[in-house]
Amino acid sequence: MKYLLDTHVFLWMISDPKKLSKKSRLLINIKHALNIYNLPLFHKDPFDRMIVSQSLIENIPIITADLEIKKYPIHVIW
Repeated sequence: MKYLLDTHVFLWMISDPKKLSKKSRLLINIKHALNIYNLPLFHKDPFDRMIVSQSLIENIPIITADLEIKKYPIHVIW
């Protein structure tokens, strides 16, 4: 099963990528990026909007406690 993690995982990717397994990385593609324009503006953080877009397109749940992310029609675990 795949999951999307909140923004702190991005920070680990750029600061200490050894903390992440190869399985935990989901590449951003053009569909993910363009879909951001279709999202309601519940969340202002562009990285969080990107993981919401990925979640919608890839049908992957997000693990987060972020209340703004929970406003989107996605599967959130927490």
